[in-house]
Amino acid sequence: MLISAYMTYMSLIMLCYCSRRSGASSFGEVVRSAYGERAEVGVNLILFTYCSFVVAAFMVLIRDIWTPLVGMFLGKTEDEDGGVSGDRVLVGFTIFLLPFLFQRSLHALKWNCYIGFASIIILCTALVRGGFQRQFNLHHGELDDDTYKIEWFKIPSVQDALFAFPIIMLAFLCQFNVLSIQNTLQRPTRKRMSQIVGMSVGASLLLMYLFGLGGYMMYGSGIQGNVLLNISVDKSAYADESLYWMFFLGRVGSGMTIALALPLSFLPGRDALLEIIDVWFHRSHHRSNSTETEHICWNALHRFNKSEALKMLQSQQSMRLKR
Repeated sequence: MLISAYMTYMSLIMLCYCSRRSGASSFGEVVRSAYGERAEVGVNLILFTYCSFVVAAFMVLIRDIWTPLVGMFLGKTEDEDGGVSGDRVLVGFTIFLLPFLFQRSLHALKWNCYIGFASIIILCTALVRGGFQRQFNLHHGELDDDTYKIEWFKIPSVQDALFAFPIIMLAFLCQFNVLSIQNTLQRPTRKRMSQIVGMSVGASLLLMYLFGLGGYMMYGSGIQGNVLLNISVDKSAYADESLYWMFFLGRVGSGMTIALALPLSFLPGRDALLEIIDVWFHRSHHRSNSTETEHICWNALHRFNKSEALKMLQSQQSMRLKR
């Protein structure tokens, strides 16, 4: 995990330096400055495909996390007749997230980051507290679970390391967002960007390490890939009622984090798609085989701003009148 965090930090800093040197403001423009226009299309296509799969994965998680919670609030379950439909819950959350999905920059979604990070800390705190409590009960002979087992100094095999490393790397994957963040800073100096990237990666590393350690201490070798599957929703399963409510709030916080993180992956994917369109139709990429009408339409779509599109139309009309 430390290697992944360091590699992430260095790649983010390198991207910021490349952006400052080339004057590029997006991931695709940095690639175009280094390798040309075709490379920009290829990278943006990969980025759009990746973000699309991430958005689809977030939608599945939103459905799985929020459906039982909504059913708990309504006193129904998904399985019974007339129960809560997971598809309807997903549609409801999609409608709720529409205002976030149409934002023009990540700076407008900064509160999503604050709320999401604070929400997931609740679940992390519950896991760490439950893990230490279980260790205390184990050392004092008060634990009655024979299946509970922890191996503190197990050396992983090469196969296990190769299986886990890509998952950890994906947890740090944020390269397509860093340039948008740098562009919104008031003083994006090298020193300030290094501090911001270092603090962000360090905070993520600490949170994920505590998350994994707390979950392993809580459930031992029986922990599943999704820790929420180990957390019981039955209040009688907890000797301490406060721990039950912490896990309940943690489950809600995890759902809030996933829901608010969806726009953060949707916007880079949308921008990558618009950059692909921009390469083929926009004049700044030296393509002159398109008509003026096509330029106006694709410029309006690319900027996502009605007022700018009207100004462009007016300027085109005035130029025609002068001719």
